[in-house]
Amino acid sequence: MMCAPPMGSSLLDELIGCVHYRVLLCLDEGALYNLGSCSRSLRQTVGEQALWHRLALSRDRLCCARFLGSFSPEARGAAMVTTEDPRPFLSTQRFLPGAAGGELGMIDWREVCRHLNRSMAERPWPNGPTAGMAGTALWTELTDEEGHGGAPLGSQSPHIFWIGGDRLLGVAGGYSPDVVGGAALHPLREVYLLDLPSSSGTAGVATRPDLVVKRLDCGTAGGRLPHGHPSMNGAASDFDPIRRCIYFFGGGAPHSDVHNACSALCLEGWEGDDPRATWQVVASPGSVESDQMPSPVQGVKGTVFQDEFVIFGGRRQGGRCTNDVWSLDLAGASFAATPTLPWRRLECDGEAPSPRVWHCACQAVHGQWFIYGGSTWQFEEPAEPHDFRTLFVFHIADRRWSSVAPASPERPPWAVAASLVPLGCCQLLLLGGTLPHMPEPPGVLRGWEPPDSMRRACGCGDPGAMANSHDFEQEQHIAEVYLRSHFAASFIPQRRSVVVLGGSRYFTGEYFNDLLELQLPSDQQRSSSGTVLGEGRRQESQHRLYGEFQAPNQLPRHLQVEDGRQAQLTRGFLGRLRGMLQEGIIDEEQFNMMRSPN
Repeated sequence: MMCAPPMGSSLLDELIGCVHYRVLLCLDEGALYNLGSCSRSLRQTVGEQALWHRLALSRDRLCCARFLGSFSPEARGAAMVTTEDPRPFLSTQRFLPGAAGGELGMIDWREVCRHLNRSMAERPWPNGPTAGMAGTALWTELTDEEGHGGAPLGSQSPHIFWIGGDRLLGVAGGYSPDVVGGAALHPLREVYLLDLPSSSGTAGVATRPDLVVKRLDCGTAGGRLPHGHPSMNGAASDFDPIRRCIYFFGGGAPHSDVHNACSALCLEGWEGDDPRATWQVVASPGSVESDQMPSPVQGVKGTVFQDEFVIFGGRRQGGRCTNDVWSLDLAGASFAATPTLPWRRLECDGEAPSPRVWHCACQAVHGQWFIYGGSTWQFEEPAEPHDFRTLFVFHIADRRWSSVAPASPERPPWAVAASLVPLGCCQLLLLGGTLPHMPEPPGVLRGWEPPDSMRRACGCGDPGAMANSHDFEQEQHIAEVYLRSHFAASFIPQRRSVVVLGGSRYFTGEYFNDLLELQLPSDQQRSSSGTVLGEGRRQESQHRLYGEFQAPNQLPRHLQVEDGRQAQLTRGFLGRLRGMLQEGIIDEEQFNMMRSPN
């Protein structure tokens, strides 16, 4: 399609410009960088923000929206591209070199494209202590010490999603009032808006000095979801930034109630001061018996890719684990009325992971879904060789499994109910976890660079910090606060940090209702602060934590009674009390009396 040439341009110039643009749209980020440096005639064109903007949306609009924050003006531009392959749609829009780019916002789209390309992207966690780091990572506790007084409920198996900027959405999990866990978890059913503390300017002036927590009334979907999704414990979930919905599937407890319900939490107004979230039922035709729907499972994981919500694994009623892969078709999703969306079982090539529950999973970019850890929830060391320490990759578009071979003999530890967090497109961060046959949570902190190599990431502080420490209170603080499993975590690129919500130590009856932030170290070698990936933390951690630190093999303080004295309360024990208060099992007076017995 020919357009009228700009004033002062010939038809030949116009033709050359159109050909250049259509050729450039076929290149990836690396080729464009090289082309701009070796071709004088294309150097100006390659430097145009509008070209990089369109390339970012053509590359992977879902990934682009995830990386920029779903309700940012830039991500809204990605949502406008609705064709399966946006390149033909974009190529019909005339690109004029030098045209005003004010509508593109303040984002450097060339930098966005760089971060979407694994070979070019900056590592959010710099490579080792000699890579120009100006400080170590820093754990910040965003809620008060006891996790009450406005702090969000989290407990076991909460869910957290980065919406954009400093804003997240959190969904509480559940807890058991029993002293050492229980057969069924009591759901907490709360949904929160979380606005993180923020600052601006070179002086770091606080514009919002404290965490803002707002409980959201999300409705009942016309009475069909009186308490939201039936159970968050082990439910699969993911945020679709294009449709602006969070999808949930399954959940429950294997020896009480396990579900195969699918629900959506639809978001509106989150770019302003009136954010809203509304529960919606997602119905599906067919039945489990006809193999048209997945069986009820818990400890399952899910991810959104293009027009699919894909789930893997989990544990069925009675305890049997599965490694099935199912896909929910989102192409016809419309939440003006209750949608009816079909499921289908996926037949996949390659060697799939063994059946498992409470594995960790995340999607980096370009449809690669990483699966690690989990178990069959056995209470003894497996007698046979297992693959729970293998990093699997599900290539969603190709329906194909592969695995990543470690580049060195060192391998991440086996972990169950841990969290695998994508740090952009080139690193994965493994946090926390437990082993049912070794109930003490290991509290590991590891990092991967997929798929070419596996590497160990620093913990918080120097490797020998804990070994040389004589500060018993500091060790006790780390053992009681940072060692946990069954929590939720999310990476926030602009803050260069990972936010952790809740968690538990099921076997000792401890549940956490707090919000932690792991601020990744800065890198002095980066050429500029950038507009996509934040600068990072330049302050040393006051509570140093090394990745392999483990608490002594002993009972937690709230279960110890020495010389007739009353046991001391831990944060996790107070979290269980807070759940009982929320549910009405105890009242405020009883809660205060147990919290401060003296």
